[in-house]
Amino acid sequence: MTVTQKLERDIEKLAEGLATSYEEINLLYKVLESVGHGDGIEQLVSITMDWLFDVLPASGILLQLPSLPTTSALFAAGQSRLILRGSSPLDDAEFARLIDSISGHIKEKPLVANRASREIGDRYPDLLQAFPEINEIVAAPVGATGRAGGWLAAFNHSDGLWFGTVEARLISAVARILGIHSENSELDRQRTQLLKTNQTAEKRIDKLQRELDELSGGLAWACDEVSRAYESMHMLHHLSEQITATESAEQHARAAVDSLIKALPIQGVAVQFVGQNAEWTELEEVDKLMITRGDFPITSESLDKLWENLRTDDSGKPLIINRNGDAASNLVNQLIVVPFFSNGKRIGRLVALNHVRNEELGSVEAGLMAAVGELIALRHAFSSN
Repeated sequence: MTVTQKLERDIEKLAEGLATSYEEINLLYKVLESVGHGDGIEQLVSITMDWLFDVLPASGILLQLPSLPTTSALFAAGQSRLILRGSSPLDDAEFARLIDSISGHIKEKPLVANRASREIGDRYPDLLQAFPEINEIVAAPVGATGRAGGWLAAFNHSDGLWFGTVEARLISAVARILGIHSENSELDRQRTQLLKTNQTAEKRIDKLQRELDELSGGLAWACDEVSRAYESMHMLHHLSEQITATESAEQHARAAVDSLIKALPIQGVAVQFVGQNAEWTELEEVDKLMITRGDFPITSESLDKLWENLRTDDSGKPLIINRNGDAASNLVNQLIVVPFFSNGKRIGRLVALNHVRNEELGSVEAGLMAAVGELIALRHAFSSN
């Protein structure tokens, strides 16, 4: 197989992946439409779980939703109170123990943990040791912000890869939608009961109305997450098209960092190239081997030293730092460094610096950066050919 044929095959696979992601977003909008049409909670759960198992690359998906009737036909075989699609590495008791283990890690963001990344051992050692059958997991609480009315989780990537941005946003958005619809149905039932019995319950009805308004705000959040996922997919799709449309690999790299500074909640981003290459001789920045956007006060030389001091191997895994005191400069609070390769040789790194709200950066952001890095490497190989 020639280099050109290999590149064409890689681009074709990338296009297929992007088409699948667009399908995921379209189907998620259909779930929102089902909510708007007033479908019952059991019907919505059945449709949504079937869809999730079809589009997510997971060996199994579990839903815990205590608000469902105990007689619901949706539950897995036996005495299980879990709704399952695919195969699960956990039974009811083990899933309950898992929830106890991860609930403290989940705040505003869903939990994303991949055994292959260094992050899972450093940040979730209890998860790593207690559940050896779990290699990858995405989990989110079912319900409005601050209220967990159940849990939704996807286990073990079916292709042995990492879970990242798209899977996290889909699981989180679906969990929020299901929780909101479940709570909304229960609140409507309570309000209807109060009205039927002619009770003097104005204060109670007002409280229910406020909660309904809050749930509406949560639904708006879920729609916003869907939009963000769509924007990420659109960005990757645009950059994949630019592989053959741009005049040079340098121009494509500039477009990539322009897109990342808009897509990620970071203060600065850079693409750094390893070694002098004629392809990059027209760089206009002061540092001739690095293109930066936003607030990025680290030089290429300092970044090389940081990488050499902190990396444990050269396997291509992302380096993730979150206020751990190991950074070479107090200018660094959060940092992700993702190397990218061409023909098995490392040709550069993508670097994201400092969360705009001083929050932690993790697998979700690193996953999107890794996808962009692959596109930059493809464009570089395309030029070399």
